[in-house]
Amino acid sequence: MGVAHFSTGVLFHKIRENGLLIALSISINVCALALPVYTLQAYDRIITNQNFSTFFILTLGAFLFIAFEFLFRLLRSNLISYYANKNKHVEFIRAIQQFARIKPEKLVHLSLAEKSEIINELSKTNDFIYRQLYVALVDILFLVLFLAVIALLSIKLSLVILAVLLVFTLIAIRINLSIIRQHKNRAGSDEKRLAGIINFLRSIFIAKMYANESLLLQKQDIIERKAVVNTYKLSISLSFLYNFSTFTTQILIVATLVIGASQVITGYLTFGTLIATIIIAGRLTNPIREMLTLWFRVATYLNSNEKLLDFYNQNTRTYLKGQLSAKYLYALDMEKVTVKENYKTSKPAISGLTIQLTIGQCAAITQMNSHQRALLKKLLTGAIKPDSGDIRVLGNPLYKLSSEQFHHLVGYITIEEHFINGTILENMTGGRDIADEEIEALCQLFNMKHDILQLEYGFQTVLNANTLQELPLSLRVKILLVRCYIFRPRVVIVDTDDEYVDEQLYQMLFKFLKAIREQSAMLILSNDYNLVNIADYCYRLDECRYHALDIENL
Repeated sequence: MGVAHFSTGVLFHKIRENGLLIALSISINVCALALPVYTLQAYDRIITNQNFSTFFILTLGAFLFIAFEFLFRLLRSNLISYYANKNKHVEFIRAIQQFARIKPEKLVHLSLAEKSEIINELSKTNDFIYRQLYVALVDILFLVLFLAVIALLSIKLSLVILAVLLVFTLIAIRINLSIIRQHKNRAGSDEKRLAGIINFLRSIFIAKMYANESLLLQKQDIIERKAVVNTYKLSISLSFLYNFSTFTTQILIVATLVIGASQVITGYLTFGTLIATIIIAGRLTNPIREMLTLWFRVATYLNSNEKLLDFYNQNTRTYLKGQLSAKYLYALDMEKVTVKENYKTSKPAISGLTIQLTIGQCAAITQMNSHQRALLKKLLTGAIKPDSGDIRVLGNPLYKLSSEQFHHLVGYITIEEHFINGTILENMTGGRDIADEEIEALCQLFNMKHDILQLEYGFQTVLNANTLQELPLSLRVKILLVRCYIFRPRVVIVDTDDEYVDEQLYQMLFKFLKAIREQSAMLILSNDYNLVNIADYCYRLDECRYHALDIENL
């Protein structure tokens, strides 16, 4: 089902509904002519002839037309709301059906934000069609009719109004072009904002595990600022266009009054005709506003329709930007990575580091100073980008991974207390719904159930600054190991504080690494001989360069 068929169906498949809406709009504009006709007759004929009975009947008729106009406007607004919501329901069902028809391998790569954007664009097309299109077209047609009525009353006044409209239309074109650009900027920032919010909500738990929530908040803050600025610019421009249309109407009335008054003084025009013309000019407000904004509305509709066209034709190239690469040679590929000591100097802290690991391989980096270790941690968590070179996980640039993607691909094990303010069970499972039997098996694997049950609240013990101090170091590390084991990442990084590496910790890490070695590539950051001895390859970072070492000769 292409969008061409979709749009045609929306526009013409309900002729009765559309016809009723158009008929009401025509009736409203016809009733709008009652007041100027009443004014013309009252001033030029009835008051002059002092025919009060006719004046009473004419006044009653004018009130009747005003009441009809109010009733027609009320009916039209109710119909617009009813048809719009009714059609929105039908088209949303069609969109859901389209999601069901699309190939799973394509649909799986559409994020929640992108799927929401499809529904959002569908809403924009419905809003344009039902709330704006017919009313705008009818009002613009009656703008021509009102100008024709003014021309019948006075050619000069109609020429004045046409001249004013021409000047202001040229200005409005420029305003609309600017608004269209701002709308595209706002649409792009809104998409990023929605995707960012969803990613933030899904990733904040993961970010807290690695103490990266500040980086996540900073990224979202930048996205929010851009979205707010673009929304502000668009709202200001739309307000200016609205006020500009009102200003145009006021200029029309003043110009009509100035020219018309001079004609009344010279006897070329009657006073009743002048008042009727001014009233008609005042009723041009809505048609002028519709005419000035219709271009922008059409551009918005076409932009939304184009996005829907991509979706309905199953052209998902636009939506696959977040898809992870399926082709890679190495699970962890650090190629010629160089990082400066700081932004003030060009002196490298790490120079030309190259480590390439496939699944099942293990490497170690040793003989690091504290600054190099801190830089490696930032590099391997995607917090910073290397000054030169690249770090890829399964073929994907590490610094481009979202927090959720990073957590599923990389397991970063550290002795540092990367816990969230939650229960031990929540910290173990990372917020996942894990069966009790699997938790039981993992506790037996890492020999930690007895330690947890010794606590007053067991698995429901809330970890915070105070309770963490009461937990043994070995139990803290076991919780982190269980968390990593549950997610089965393709790359595992072990970053240990050498002061706390003892025989018990070594045995625990060795058991863990042995359990996942066949399905993960492993990188160990340590100056401890026992842990480094687990690796197949060893590199050192003294003097800012890496050297392949024979582990037996360390």
